[in-house]
Formats: sequence, structure tokens, C-alpha cells
Amino acid sequence: MSYRHFEVEEATVNIGAMVSGIDLTQPMSAEICEELKQALWRYQVLFFRDQALTPDSHVALAATMGEMETHEIFDHVEGYPAISIIQHDKDHKPNINFWHTDVTFRAKPSLASILHGVTVPDSGGDTLWLSQQAAYEGLSDSMKQIVLGLQAEHSGIAAYRGSQLLAEAGAGRAEALAAMTPSIHPVVVRHPFTGKPGLFVNPTFTTKLVGYKREEGKALLEMLYRHMQKPEYQVRFRWRNDSVAIWDNVATQHY
Repeated sequence: MSYRHFEVEEATVNIGAMVSGIDLTQPMSAEICEELKQALWRYQVLFFRDQALTPDSHVALAATMGEMETHEIFDHVEGYPAISIIQHDKDHKPNINFWHTDVTFRAKPSLASILHGVTVPDSGGDTLWLSQQAAYEGLSDSMKQIVLGLQAEHSGIAAYRGSQLLAEAGAGRAEALAAMTPSIHPVVVRHPFTGKPGLFVNPTFTTKLVGYKREEGKALLEMLYRHMQKPEYQVRFRWRNDSVAIWDNVATQHY
């Protein structure tokens, strides 16, 4: 598919595309923003190189996607509460290396996320995404009928309890998370802009299937996770300094 304001190179058949010919650090017209969104809904995760975002341009870019949010746990850039800091080095061991869709423990999870690689090692630190829409389409018709009517519980407390991330977050944020109640979401959701169905369960925040005995629900969820994590539904991105990824948080999981 061709676009007027930038070039797109498809990464895999099911998910991901590299975008060039656009400067994310500069203000964009409504027409360019709309075209970028259409590409995002189509490819589910977009990759960009050599985008030296400042906090101001990062926030301006995010504002074109929708209303910004503040994460319950992550530290943020000073003066920019909507920009979370993810830091991994010898003193900050990786603590989010799990397949997940962001903040599904909320009653209204995020629509999209933007990640800017500021200081990146020569190797290591890759991110993988999978298409929950492609995974749904890959199910048998019989299994699609089973999962269509199901609901699942999602909890941030279960995911963060006892983690280093929560320990470093401070008492105020820990108390705010502890006060949250689990959220219930359909196991299959239709995308709010494209209408495409996709699975919406993940091994980090999904705790159980509603109305199932524990062992029954666990077995079905584990089957769905194995299915979703097949390589044919994935794309892998190698970061460089000033790389940017924008992903559809309804349609994808990442690791």
C-alpha cells in the first residue's frame, strides 16, 4: 500500500513496517497524522530510524494519537509525567521481559504507545511484538466460537506484587496500585477503528477466565498463549539510538 507523505516497507506478512521519509520531531498536519494512524492500524507496529525526539516533540507526537496517560509504576521524565522511563543496565536488571499488552489491568487500557530509544547498546535489548488479530484469525472456526463469548479478569496487583519495579516505585504509587480492582475484558475484542477481531489475553496481566474453574481456565489460557506466541505472528526490532516504535496496543502484545 502506498502513502502520500512517507514510505512504508512491510516487515512481515502479519505485523510490522519500517517507515521512512517523515520527521517525527516536527509538527505534522492533520492529513499526515491521519495517514500515519491508518498505517498503524494496518501494520499494528511502525518502526522509525534517526528520530531525535526531545521530550516536547515526544509529547507533541503522542498528542496526535489521543489523550496521554501517566503510568502507575514507572518513573517519568522530570516535568513530563506522560513520558515513562524504562532503564535497563547493570544496576537495573530487565523487569518487563514478559509477553504483555500494556495496562490491561485498567478498565480502559491504552490505545497506543510510543517508545523512543535514547541510549541503546550495540547488541541486545531487542523488542518483539505479536499480532493478536493474526493469532485470532489462525484459530480454527470451532475455537473462534468458543473464545468469542468469553471474558477474562486482568490484574496489575498480581503482576507487580513483589517485583523490583514496585519496590523502586515508592509507597505512594504502590498504594495507588494496591487500591485498584481487577478489570474484566472480553477474550476477543474488535478494534475500535478497523473492527477487526483480535485475542485480548496476555500471560502478564490476565489472571483467570470468568465463569470457568481454575484448572479449566488455566488450560485454555495456556493454549491461547502458546498459539499467540508462534513465530509467524511475530516481528522483532533491533534498536539503535533514536529509533522509535509506535504500536497499536489493542492489536498487539510485546516482549
